[in-house]
Amino acid sequence: FKCDWSSDVCSSDLLADAIKFIFKEDIVPAHVRKFYYLAAPALCVIPAFMTFAVVPFGPIVEFQGVKFALQLSNLNVGFLYITSISSLAVYGIIVASWASNNKYSMLGGLRSTAQMISYELAMGLSLLALIMYFNTVDLQEIAYQQGGYLTIFGHQLPLPNWGIFHQPLAALIFIVAAFAETNRLPFDLPEGEAEIVAGYHLEYGDRKSTRLKSSHT
Repeated sequence: FKCDWSSDVCSSDLLADAIKFIFKEDIVPAHVRKFYYLAAPALCVIPAFMTFAVVPFGPIVEFQGVKFALQLSNLNVGFLYITSISSLAVYGIIVASWASNNKYSMLGGLRSTAQMISYELAMGLSLLALIMYFNTVDLQEIAYQQGGYLTIFGHQLPLPNWGIFHQPLAALIFIVAAFAETNRLPFDLPEGEAEIVAGYHLEYGDRKSTRLKSSHT
């Protein structure tokens, strides 16, 4: 099936895949460590959703004299919250590979965790450059400071005042590290099908596999 991104056919196919995963038979292999096998997907998906709690989806709106922030929780350390919570997903991968009781899953888990931890250092340094420029770790404040147009040496340019234009090298490092963190090409070594079949999620199927992979999105 060739996916045409310019049409609705592709989105319909992706939706059908999601529904298919929901209704597939839920099988637990007999040789796995059952408690940890079932707990691993939760260890991946919970941190992934917890990070949305501090993301500002829009400005503060006022309705009938009451101000509402389009943000579940306005933490003044939101940036640190996201980086710390998102780093917990690696534990889900470690537990999943060990609980599968399978040498191929274990090899995939070792590769994946080693790669994720390694590139988290580069990702953290790239984010540090952004924090030093905006001089805050409050996501709402960082969003406000990116309003308006880009101004360089007193000259206003027809470009948005986004952090990517102020720290282009940090943005490039972050993008590369993000591809490595999510095990996408060319950093797909942890899931090299020619060597280790499918990686750490080899023994997982249907909904559990979807929850495991959600940590990479």
